[in-house]
Amino acid sequence: MAHALADLQDDPRDELRWDLRALALADRLTDADLAAAGMSVSTEALYPSLHLNAGEAYRKAGDLDGARRHLVLGRAALAALGADPYGGMLTDDFTRLEVRIG
Repeated sequence: MAHALADLQDDPRDELRWDLRALALADRLTDADLAAAGMSVSTEALYPSLHLNAGEAYRKAGDLDGARRHLVLGRAALAALGADPYGGMLTDDFTRLEVRIG
């Protein structure tokens, strides 16, 4: 929910707060929690997208060091995804974020 609420924010700092909240909540989840919610992914599979969004929010808020930190963390988390279209899309999104960061 926090992941989705971040995208609804007009102020980048508010978006960032929701993105960081989503990451903190993901840290508390287990694979069993996801399975109970009907999701067939591991908790590790959540992190690429969460870090991508946090990196983009940091960039929008003007904190390029924070953006770079989440770029690195998100790329490292891509290993949890398969070589499928979703993983490829996120890989491309990280490349675009890197270009925007400069």
